[in-house]
Amino acid sequence: MSVDLLVLDLDNTVWDWLDAWNASFSAALTAAAQRFGVSSDGLKPLVKAVHQRHGTSEYPFWIYEIGQLRGAHTPDVFDNLARELRSSAGEPWRMLGLYPGVRETLTSLAAQGVRLVGFTDSFEYHTRYRLRRTGLDSLLDAVYSPAGHGIPTYLGDAEKTRLESERAPLAKAIYSTLKDGEVKPDPRVLLDIIIREGGDPATSACVGDNKLKDVLMAQRAGVADVHAMYGESQHSEAYALLKEVTHWTPSLVTSEATAMTPGAVTPSYVLKHGLSELLEMFEFAPFVARGPNVRGS
Repeated sequence: MSVDLLVLDLDNTVWDWLDAWNASFSAALTAAAQRFGVSSDGLKPLVKAVHQRHGTSEYPFWIYEIGQLRGAHTPDVFDNLARELRSSAGEPWRMLGLYPGVRETLTSLAAQGVRLVGFTDSFEYHTRYRLRRTGLDSLLDAVYSPAGHGIPTYLGDAEKTRLESERAPLAKAIYSTLKDGEVKPDPRVLLDIIIREGGDPATSACVGDNKLKDVLMAQRAGVADVHAMYGESQHSEAYALLKEVTHWTPSLVTSEATAMTPGAVTPSYVLKHGLSELLEMFEFAPFVARGPNVRGS
């Protein structure tokens, strides 16, 4: 099969998102519990409610929005705690790097003229930061994600300025936000991205670690699916913690668990050890646009 457009999931496909999230969130949860004299387990359902409200499991301002704590402490206590949390919880993201072989593989594909497109459920603010931190913004041609939350009005001017700076232009990749409601595993989202890039589903491939959100989505879209098995983490302790505070709906949690059962979803192609195995799976070719690029922002 000839492939000239590659759609890449980002989290746990090009970098270890779950490991970084686990370290970051655990540090923040422990610091908040100690400061307020409550248990971490007692905080989890409160954090989950905030995550559900904002549609993301990585909302860095959750401490401000836990009303049960607000009444007992003055605003300056929250500001000081937010700074402490950013210091302790931010280190895992500052240490985030690409999986071994990812940079070399994408560099090789780019040299062959393959169009490289990132597609993630993570919100724009976090994804832009990680793209620049890992240098992936200089390898990908385009990136798609939900816009996500804005900057809360209750933050001070200095904090707002710092967060605005994270929206700086990427080195190469053109960033596009998805329409509200466009999320994995809806196959129409993947097809829309390919069309917006001027590609053809018949000469495109989609790579991702999640059998439901990536593999099954691609299969339903009629796009070659590639399972990044090396990034699977649904049976880890970190994933168990994520489910405790997740923004996902109960139906999505159930659907993902079903997709993980043996034989429920059979990937067409499997990467066992790393992204570099991709180079032996397809015949890659220079990208040829089949229609006008209608990328939106």
